[in-house]
Amino acid sequence: MDELAGLFLTAAEEGDFAKLQQMYANNPELLMAQDRDGYTALHRAAYNDRIEICKWLLEKGADPEIRTCDGWTALHCAAFWANYEVVAILLRHGVDVNSRTEIRKVVFNYLFVLRQNCSITFGN
Repeated sequence: MDELAGLFLTAAEEGDFAKLQQMYANNPELLMAQDRDGYTALHRAAYNDRIEICKWLLEKGADPEIRTCDGWTALHCAAFWANYEVVAILLRHGVDVNSRTEIRKVVFNYLFVLRQNCSITFGN
């Protein structure tokens, strides 16, 4: 990963929206940048509950199905860290709720725990 990609990923993780937008405007390919573990800006924004950044990244074309080295998608990240608004955004975007990680964890397992611990509903 080059330095520019690292700065882009850090901006997404830390919620520096202005920096993220400026970097994207100058270099749209950064949208698909991954760190050595395979995390993208969307993964990092999802696990840090950066709701507006997640929406923006998806609008710009970030692929929510990209997997880390351990097989995690952005949905796994959001669900594991109980970031239910990000989970809802990703589900509305059509991500695969049955997606499995390398250790065979299904997103649905995280969503079940999330539902038990938060006052959210899925579906009707």
